[in-house]
Amino acid sequence: DMVPPCEPDVLLFDMQIVHILDCDILVRSVSGHTPGGIVYAIPSESIAFTGDSLFRNSIGRSDLPGGNGAQLIEHLRTRVLVLPQQMIIFPGHGKSSTIGDEQTQNPYLRNDRENCH
Repeated sequence: DMVPPCEPDVLLFDMQIVHILDCDILVRSVSGHTPGGIVYAIPSESIAFTGDSLFRNSIGRSDLPGGNGAQLIEHLRTRVLVLPQQMIIFPGHGKSSTIGDEQTQNPYLRNDRENCH
């Protein structure tokens, strides 16, 4: 059975800065794994929480209802991989990584992806 959608208390938007506990948190909209997916980056701490959108050397599933693989890859490339290379990512599962490592080592996101099968 499907869980009925719930109404959010607050809507967050891409590039919005949310101030919580003396931290400025940058919201990046990353749909594709699920509609409305979000990555939270804290530039002052050089960390980002990528949830189930970006993993170490992998990306989130997009084959579930509402998923869109092409959109996920586009959003990760244009909205997440543009963050500072030294920024540490903490995914929803598995080990941490850095933006720089994902730019060069993630087989789903490397610029030469078209040539690696």
